[in-house]
Amino acid sequence: MNGIMAQSFISAWLVAAGGPIEGKVAFIGVFAILLVWLLLMPRRLVVEEGTNLPWWQNTRYWAILIVLIEIAVYYRWG
Repeated sequence: MNGIMAQSFISAWLVAAGGPIEGKVAFIGVFAILLVWLLLMPRRLVVEEGTNLPWWQNTRYWAILIVLIEIAVYYRWG
């Protein structure tokens, strides 16, 4: 009887600690939240008002690209 309780405790501990899938979801979730924040951030926080920069000089575009790459990396190899 004691062995069954120990196995149940170990199983519950492993489920609570999470596994590879939960870790992957957690990392992708953090970057997904960052992506939403980057998409919804007001333009005035990124560039000065009245400035019209080309896309390759826009910090927001590069940040979004990097976040998408990080999501792809953690999805594939995380």
